[in-house]
Formats: sequence, structure tokens, C-alpha cells
Amino acid sequence: MDNKMILKILSGQAGEGEKKGFFSDCEKDPGLKDEFLRLKNLWFLSVEEQVPDKGKKFEKYWAQAQHPRPNRIRRIALETGKYAAIILVVFSLAYWLMPYGGTGKNDFLQTFTSELGSVSSIELTDGSKIWLNSGSALNFTEKSPERIVAKLSGEAYFEVKHDPGREFLVDVGNIRIRDIGTEFNVRAYPGDENISASLKSGKIEILSPDHKPLAEMSPNDIFILNKPANKFKIEKTDPQFITGWKEGKFIFIDKNLREICDDLEEWYGVKIFIQNDLLKAGKYTSIIKRTTTIQHMLEMLKATTGINYKIENNDGYGTIIIK
Repeated sequence: MDNKMILKILSGQAGEGEKKGFFSDCEKDPGLKDEFLRLKNLWFLSVEEQVPDKGKKFEKYWAQAQHPRPNRIRRIALETGKYAAIILVVFSLAYWLMPYGGTGKNDFLQTFTSELGSVSSIELTDGSKIWLNSGSALNFTEKSPERIVAKLSGEAYFEVKHDPGREFLVDVGNIRIRDIGTEFNVRAYPGDENISASLKSGKIEILSPDHKPLAEMSPNDIFILNKPANKFKIEKTDPQFITGWKEGKFIFIDKNLREICDDLEEWYGVKIFIQNDLLKAGKYTSIIKRTTTIQHMLEMLKATTGINYKIENNDGYGTIIIK
């Protein structure tokens, strides 16, 4: 059954004449009506926002983003079912980031992690905040009155209160990011080919592992380092689209299926294999709730891209084959 008209109606692209004709067909065809109701229920469970005109670049979403709701992630209803929940875990660093005493430079180091399917928040005593995305770890490896070094594996968003007497560094192995009083996002999952840092406000400086300056970024810049080639570039972007995970959203803007599957693997803790190479090249744009289950996500992909899939359970670890 061709779902293009159904998706056109659900996304608001269909004209009045098209809708009238479609619903007339539904009255004559119970199967079509059942398929419409199935996709309608799936759509409202899964889709946060759909923008049919890619040229507008999520114009409607951007208008909403100008009035953020800071506690949104705390208010998201938890769905039942495996991999359906967004959990906010708040850590307090009040003890080890208390005003420095005479206990030594590396007297108390600590690691914070965010489990699969969860977002964690770290609050520092100076008012700085850090969010950890699914499957991420942040290890504070150095503490002194002059410097704090946080080693990141995964993805994190930083709101750092700048202290001119204290250096704040984020270490991802291939590069270091030096805060200069700002809000920025860093993505550095071990399995990713690229490391990226995007700046929302303020300034950050990108350093090599031996502390040589590589680039200084301005708001709306994104730094992308290709690890195999050890080459980087800086482009303009909208950080709102990169940090949607903080608000419980998958935001895909002209992403290919492999990139989408990488995000799904990191959130749901599954492995996804794409057997048809032709499917990998297609570009897709959507905003989907992270509270949806992996089954709903796959059904949405099936409806919008025409893929087929099967789920296997190997020793308790989910494997998904897309064909």
C-alpha cells in the first residue's frame, strides 16, 4: 500500500482537495482507513515536529526554540517498554568543587556516566552545568585552583561560568577544548569517524593534544575533525539543531540513513546493519521524540523511507537488520 498520501496528510502538506479525495477513498476501502489510523497513531507517538519544506530549515521549530522551556526534559512522560524512557540524573559536585583547601592538586577525581537511553546533568558549585548524552562518560582528571580538566567520551553540552583565574579544558583525546566563558556542545563517541564541537554563545579555543592552538570559534561555528585523516574544518551551523538531545529530541537535518542509525545505536543500545547500500545515501529530515520505542522508530522509518527490517536477539543484545 502506498503511504505517500497518508504521510502528506499527516505532515500538513496535502491540499484540501487531496484530503477530501483521500478520505472519500477511505470510506470505500476499510484497509486504507485502517492503515491511515495506524500511521496516525504512530505519527503522534513518535513525531515531535515535521517540516516538509527543507528549504525553510525548520523555520517553525526555530520560532519555538526562541522561547526555551528549561525544565522540559523533566516533564517528559516516561513511556513503558524497553528503551522508551528519558531519565534525567542530576549529580552534584558540591563536595569536590568546594573552595580549594590544602588537600593537594589531585586529591579527589570523579567519573560521571549517562546510561543508554538517559540524559544526565552535572551541576558545579560555581553555577556551571554539564549535560551528558546517552552512553557518555565524563572523567574529571585534574583539579587545581588554576585548572580543571574533564575527559569526555561521548557527547556533552557545557554551560560554563567563566573564571579568568581558572582554566577549564575538555579533553577528547585528539583535541582539547578550552572554555572562554560560553555554552558549547562536544560530540566524541569512540566509534564515530568525526569529533565535533559547536558553539552556541561566547568563545572556545580548540587545542591540539600538546596544547598548540588550532582554531578559535565564534557563535554558530561547528568544528569538525575527521579522525582517520586528522584534518578539520569549521562551518556555520545552528546549535539548536545539534543540542536537541537535551530536550528529548532526535533532530535529523538532511542526514543519511547510516548517520541516523548511528544515533539510534547510541541511544537504544542496539546494533543496526544496513544490507542495501542504496539506502545509505538517501537524505532525511525530521524531529522525533526520544521517548518513542525503537519499534516505533523503525516503523516510522519504514513508513517514510520504504525500508524493511527485522529484529534479532543475540545473547540479549538487540540486532536490527535493515534491508
